[in-house]
This record gives sequence, structure tokens and C-alpha cells, in this order.
Amino acid sequence: MAINHTLKIETISFDGGSVEVHGLTTPHIMAFVSAYTNEARAIYDKFTGRDAKLLTDATVEGMALEFISKFPAAMAMIIAMAADEPENVEGAQNLPIDVQVAALEAIGRLSFAMSGGFENFMRTVTRLAQNADGLAKATKKRQT
Repeated sequence: MAINHTLKIETISFDGGSVEVHGLTTPHIMAFVSAYTNEARAIYDKFTGRDAKLLTDATVEGMALEFISKFPAAMAMIIAMAADEPENVEGAQNLPIDVQVAALEAIGRLSFAMSGGFENFMRTVTRLAQNADGLAKATKKRQT
């Protein structure tokens, strides 16, 4: 059986340029959770108990702004990975704030193609964060 899939791309245009982003894949998520375990946990905690179907555009935009202000490097990493420029976190961080918000919203939409969408994704991120934290603690114990 062949895997037949092309990542969908969304372009965010603004005065001075544009950014093309696609949804995150498992390697992207693993890299994010590995680099930003605490931030991934905080993002999960923000969404825990919320019905994903009840999230409005305004709610998502507000959360994106909150995450950008609390975790600018982490959010820039997500944008850089989704733009296929993982080494250009600084460039993503220097985008205008409204462009970063629009990019994160697009990445979110494009990342959750399966039923269960964001809720399933957050469960996955949580499991990965817990596993990464456990691995880090186990590694630390072995080193001491």
C-alpha cells in the first residue's frame, strides 16, 4: 500500500512579504516537545477541560497571543518548522506579531486532519511531554 499524501500549505501575506506554512508532523512535534517540554505542558494545561468544538476564532487568537508573549522562542520554533526553515527561528520570531498569530492559527488548522483534531493532538503532546520528562529524569539519575 502506498502512502499518498501532500502537506497542504497556507500562505500568510503581509506588507513586506509572505510566509508559507504547513501542518506539523510527528518529527516536528517530537522536536518541539524535546526542546520545550515545560512550554508544551503549559499549552496543554491551557486547553485541558476545554471543548475544542467551542473554541472560537477570538479564543484561539487570544491564546496564540498569550503563547507568543509567554513563549516567544517556542512559538517561533513552531513557525520555523512549519515553514520548512527549522534553523530560522530568529526570522520567525522577527515576523510582525499579527503575522505570527495568523501563522500559528494556520499551522493549527493544517496540523489536525484526523477526527478528534486538536483534542487528540493535545493528548499526544501530553504523552510525549511526560515521556520526555521521564527520559530526562532517568538520564539525569544515570549521570549522577
